[in-house]
Amino acid sequence: MKTRLMPVAVFLAAIICGCGHKDGRSDPYQVYAASLSQGLQISNPLLLVQETETWKSSLSEEIRKQLAGLRQDTLEDFLLKNKESVTLTDTFPLKLNIVLIPNSQIKDLFQTHDKKAYDVLKGLYPGSIGFTRVSQVGFSKDGTQALLYGVGSRGPTGGGGGITLLDWDGEVWRVTADAQIWIS
Repeated sequence: MKTRLMPVAVFLAAIICGCGHKDGRSDPYQVYAASLSQGLQISNPLLLVQETETWKSSLSEEIRKQLAGLRQDTLEDFLLKNKESVTLTDTFPLKLNIVLIPNSQIKDLFQTHDKKAYDVLKGLYPGSIGFTRVSQVGFSKDGTQALLYGVGSRGPTGGGGGITLLDWDGEVWRVTADAQIWIS
């Protein structure tokens, strides 16, 4: 099983989607959970930045090729939702030790401690290996496809971000494609 740096496949609201399906199809937290549970390197605790990442541009042709099967309506919903950040809540359907941390804490940590910020972070949250950020989840109109962006930051030269495509198989969300956007 391959390990992904991005916790996108990392998990993470009925936030703005209006979740209409009781089976979990349009519940972003079910998508976040599926992403996390399918091949990610997870720390204990998993530090998740409370505010979602934004995405303000379209996807390049190269990235779209890596996301074979991505439907236009899924992409449009993803782009629409991710113009602005929203605040995640601790409603993940996982038995993981997820700690939501405000973006302001991350900013303050790096402004105060610069290159030692990761050491300070690990001291504040023993067992953590960095922090994760996720976008809002874009859904297809029928609620059977989902798209999200995630970033994992493990140190000054240990991070990456990517987009994950998932499909609903009638019972659970399954990761069907990943596109790495950047790595350090």
